[in-house]
Amino acid sequence: MPILLLAAFLRLYQLQALPPGFHFDLAFNALDIARLMQGDLRLFFPANTGREPLFIYLQTVPVFLVGLTPFALRLASAFIDLVTIPLLYSFAKSLFRSRPIGLLAALLGAISFWHVFFSRDGLRVILAVPLTLLFFWFLGFAIQRANRRDFVLSGIALALTFYTYPSARLLPIAIFLMVGFAVWRQPKNARALAAGALLSLCTAFILLLPLALYFYFHPDEFFSHTFQVSILSSEAANQNFTDALLQNARRVAGMFFVAGDAGLIRNLPGRPIFDPFLALFFLGGVALLAHDLFRPRALYAERTRALLLTVWVGLALATSLVSDDAPNFLRTLPMFPVMMILPAWACVWLWERVQKRAGRVTYLAVLVVGISASAWLTYHDYFETFARLPGTYYAYNVDMVEIAQWVNARSQNAQVYLAPLYAQQGTISFLTRNALLKSFDSRDTIVLPPRANGRDAYYAFPPEQAPRVKTLAERLGVGERADVIGSNGAPILLVYHVAANRLPMMASGSDASVTSDFLKSTKQISASWENKIHLLGARTETLGTGNRQLSITLMLQTLETMSQDFAFSVKVRGQDGAIWGQQDKMPGSNSFPTTRWTPGEIVVERFMPEFDECPPQGRYTITVEVYAAENDKTLMLDNQNANVLELDSVRARGNCVWGARNGMRQ
Repeated sequence: MPILLLAAFLRLYQLQALPPGFHFDLAFNALDIARLMQGDLRLFFPANTGREPLFIYLQTVPVFLVGLTPFALRLASAFIDLVTIPLLYSFAKSLFRSRPIGLLAALLGAISFWHVFFSRDGLRVILAVPLTLLFFWFLGFAIQRANRRDFVLSGIALALTFYTYPSARLLPIAIFLMVGFAVWRQPKNARALAAGALLSLCTAFILLLPLALYFYFHPDEFFSHTFQVSILSSEAANQNFTDALLQNARRVAGMFFVAGDAGLIRNLPGRPIFDPFLALFFLGGVALLAHDLFRPRALYAERTRALLLTVWVGLALATSLVSDDAPNFLRTLPMFPVMMILPAWACVWLWERVQKRAGRVTYLAVLVVGISASAWLTYHDYFETFARLPGTYYAYNVDMVEIAQWVNARSQNAQVYLAPLYAQQGTISFLTRNALLKSFDSRDTIVLPPRANGRDAYYAFPPEQAPRVKTLAERLGVGERADVIGSNGAPILLVYHVAANRLPMMASGSDASVTSDFLKSTKQISASWENKIHLLGARTETLGTGNRQLSITLMLQTLETMSQDFAFSVKVRGQDGAIWGQQDKMPGSNSFPTTRWTPGEIVVERFMPEFDECPPQGRYTITVEVYAAENDKTLMLDNQNANVLELDSVRARGNCVWGARNGMRQ
């Protein structure tokens, strides 16, 4: 009980505040749980590079009790972690038939910074630890006793781990290795062992059949993330595989007591698994493991136990060996129980060899002081050092939480347009899901809310997109810059604000509210498509050196809420109707589909048709068509028996040079 209380303190203390913010992985879980609560059940969650479902379903339990908050999501992983500690005790006690080893392994697990760190994150890997433990526990029993029930239980545990974390895909190898060893050492049981292995795999396969069918129809979701984060990825293609593997092997070898994971979202950067005190006992445990594994006269039970632990660690380390950022503490976490058992084994082994009372008292005092120091280091490194690191603010999306708070506050009385880079970010997306928030790519687009609504417009960008803010200000011609500063004192959002009474109305090309060239029409034209989209005007101009680029800008207004996404096709046609240049896209360079438009909203979209070759000299007509993106059905023009609208005419002068005609701007 004292060990469990210590574990609970380290995992629950300040859980509502540490880790800070709302990490994007956790936010994606929250988005999926919100859909689950609305009845959208899934076998696999494809967002955020794909996630297995079991842990996300378990997270819904505290969400129902506490609400959909970071605290509730983290509470699920903390609870699973607390269950892992007594499981670790029982497993170690059973494996070594030693209560002291079980207790000490549980104590070391309770104070492990590695485990404490992930138990508070709310991510699915924490569930893979007890499930992997159960798999190897049942598999060990099955090998020892050739018992069908244990083989079935190992298959169930294997399937549940598959439903939790990708590292489970390597676990069937353990069945072949352990059963192969047992058949070699006990050939008289070969048939029973082989039948048991088949039973285990068949049990797992039956339970995994729904997920297997899903991956059969979605193979990319099975392979994509695995390759993206490995040395086999396209980003690492120019790196020699052997060199990368050797480099990773050196890093993985050092993760235990030299230098650990450098990623702030997976560790206190560089902190190894063991502090110097426990590292000595870990090395002792490795020596004992090697002794039982290779000693010629080792008992069958001892060698089976050593092989089980070795295979367990080997499969876990393999995931980090091929990682693109080794050592990776996240992917190796399923071997956590073995890492706690090895130093506990060495501690007890040494205790049993100290005979004199004075020696035992001294040794016990050293253990108490050393383990207490290890527990204090875990507390200090997490609650003081990690919590105060400047990088933690960004790594755990505190800035994104503050941006979401700003958006939610502004959207109550104004229309907020947030750059896609932030609008698509998981934390912001979840926290602003009920806000009046829209997003579009502003490279060739400006969106203006209905002036009649009396709502100000805020255009918000990440700090690294300062040039886009400047361009937007030039194109709007009205408004002012008003940036947002985070709690760390640095800019987190660049904002351009336009008051409602200063928003351009775009009623006509001579409208006094239009003060910028980007919003002005050079062609006064009025048309609408099936009473859905109204064309207020258009502008044709030449851009680039020597007037070699043709630009057509449409001023569009929404007439009604639309249930379909429509695309626009701007074409440059010769006198014979042949198409020489064309660009098809949805507004916002495909980032602002028409289903998100609000009646009265104005969308100014620039098109730049692409030409396969230079058109010959002569006159060309610019046309526009509107069609449904899902089935290419073209919308008809109101009051016209046509679906193609002629916008303007231009003249090609040869050598890809465009000339002015009909008021065209140069």
